[in-house]
Amino acid sequence: MDVVFLLGNGFDINIGMKTRYCDFYDYYFKQISLNNIIKTFKNNIKENIEDWADLELKLGEYLENLQENEAILIYNDLIKNLQKYIQSEEEKYSYDVDSNLIRKDLISPENYLRYVDSQFIKNNWKKDNENWRVRIISFNYTKSLEKLITFNNKRILIETINNYQRYIDTVEHIHGFTNDRMVLGVNDSKQIKNQNLRDCKKIIRRFIKPECNKTYGLNHSEKCTSWINVAQIICLYGLSLGETDKIWWNRVAKRLVNSSAILIIFKFDKYFQEIAGPDYEDKADEIRDLFLSKTQLTDSEKQNIYSKIYVSFNRDIFNAHLSKIEE
Repeated sequence: MDVVFLLGNGFDINIGMKTRYCDFYDYYFKQISLNNIIKTFKNNIKENIEDWADLELKLGEYLENLQENEAILIYNDLIKNLQKYIQSEEEKYSYDVDSNLIRKDLISPENYLRYVDSQFIKNNWKKDNENWRVRIISFNYTKSLEKLITFNNKRILIETINNYQRYIDTVEHIHGFTNDRMVLGVNDSKQIKNQNLRDCKKIIRRFIKPECNKTYGLNHSEKCTSWINVAQIICLYGLSLGETDKIWWNRVAKRLVNSSAILIIFKFDKYFQEIAGPDYEDKADEIRDLFLSKTQLTDSEKQNIYSKIYVSFNRDIFNAHLSKIEE
């Protein structure tokens, strides 16, 4: 059985890291910029900070009145400073926690659903007479997960039952790292508001994430897609289900259509803690509808997979909090 986790920035935020865009902006504004194009860009963010809550989507809009060279100048400055900020934030913390707790959560995500859903998944998907393999697609630039589970590019055996193994196989960073192939941008050319730049190769290679990934020639996207296409259980954690990663929500949804696979969405909502009952069902439907709205499925396909989507508002999964390293 294959379990695939897609992990977003909510993972780093939940363990205590300050990796929201608003945290980065505080740092970015303090960096001295001599170029007027960069100064104007920063001022636009500062004066419209709420509009820049989704940096990538807003960036595609901001290109509307820029020339090619101006867009690339902003892109390079943004990447350089985001790299420095995220890397410095990652280095502030100790990752010395009980790694077994997080490993167990990765192999048994259904434990954080309401009882009836949890039992249904255990009885119908998770058999004791087969190996259980977990593969992780991280949308983060940090290696916080690897540090927490002590993953060093080698399979981690969690447990063996009846001679069958349950293990974490591998971790792939679809958007790269702070120091390697960092990808930042939009989902497709339609999200670039400047029509004159939509066909510009230099812009496409930098600002459109799937195209940027191709430039590195490492088949990261193809590899991760192949994992999704064989998964029986797919989990989304710490992801906002935003517009700039719609390609991935669509690939996950297609897997549900073409198989008996199921999807578990872990959603953060500090004002909502219900794990069952009418309020839970109403809120869970909101999340299902949000996810499906970001896909290209037909109405019939959406209806057919609706019951395959499980939602958890439980915040206890991956319950680890980092402590800062004393200077």
